[in-house]
Amino acid sequence: MDRRTPLLAALLLSLGSLAAAGNAARAEDSLFSRLGGTARVSALVDTTVEQLAAQPGDALSGNLDVVKADLVARICAVTGGGCRFRKSAHQSASLTGAGLVEALRVAMRTHGVPLAARNELLEALASTRRDVARL
Repeated sequence: MDRRTPLLAALLLSLGSLAAAGNAARAEDSLFSRLGGTARVSALVDTTVEQLAAQPGDALSGNLDVVKADLVARICAVTGGGCRFRKSAHQSASLTGAGLVEALRVAMRTHGVPLAARNELLEALASTRRDVARL
C-alpha cells in the first residue's frame, strides 16, 4: 500500500466536510433566515396585511388568512426559505403593488429588519411584481 493513500483519503474526507459545511452555511445565510425564518416573516406579513385591511377604500377583500398564507409562502419561496409558492385558487384579494410595498416597508421597520435585508426582500418580490400586484 502506498504511503500517500491514507493522506489522500484524509484530504478527500476533509474536502467533503468543507463542502457540506459550506452548503449548511449558505442555507443559514439565506435571506429568509436573515429575515428571521417563518415566525418573523409571518409577523411581518400579519402587520402588512392588517395595515392594508385598515386602509379606507377596501384595499383588501377576501379571506385575510389566505392572503397572509399566500404572502408568507411567496416570501419564503423568493428568499431561499425552501418553500414552493402556488397561488391559491380561492384568492380573491386585490392589492396594489405600491400599497403592498409601502405597507411591507412599514412592517419591516416596525419589526426591526435591517435595511440591507429590507432592500433585498423588496428586490426579490419585485421579480414577481405582476403576481404580487394581483395577490
